[in-house]
Amino acid sequence: MTEGIEVMKTVARAMWKEIKSVISGVCEFGKSIVSGLTDLFGF
Repeated sequence: MTEGIEVMKTVARAMWKEIKSVISGVCEFGKSIVSGLTDLFGF
């Protein structure tokens, strides 16, 4: 079970990098949301 969680975390991190760049590109407001979420989740 633990392996599945680790795999999901890895996938989430990879996807987050993509999502983060898209959101950051959309607007300055998006950047503050991204940095807030990044701090929250430790990505």
